[in-house]
Amino acid sequence: MGTCSLIHEHIKDLNLVFKQVSETLKNDGIFFVSKLHPFKQYSGSKASYETEEGTQELATHVHHISEYIAVAKKNGLKLMELKEWFDEDNKSEIPRLIGLVFQN
Repeated sequence: MGTCSLIHEHIKDLNLVFKQVSETLKNDGIFFVSKLHPFKQYSGSKASYETEEGTQELATHVHHISEYIAVAKKNGLKLMELKEWFDEDNKSEIPRLIGLVFQN
């Protein structure tokens, strides 16, 4: 099993990650990805942190859900599950996180 949490928005080329995962996972291996939901990114949300000088934003890359599925497929992985998490379980707002489970 492999996992990635909240890092893919900082990686430009998802294929590099999925290629390594595909080469590393054993048969029927599972790869779990959790990340900031692309819809949040579309609305301008970015990873940031506070300093004495104010809020600092990190360089980020938007990866669409379809990109994850296509890159996974290219590397021999198939999507098994997709789940969205909402702030305070408020499903009338944009989901905060997305989770994807792939299997080889």
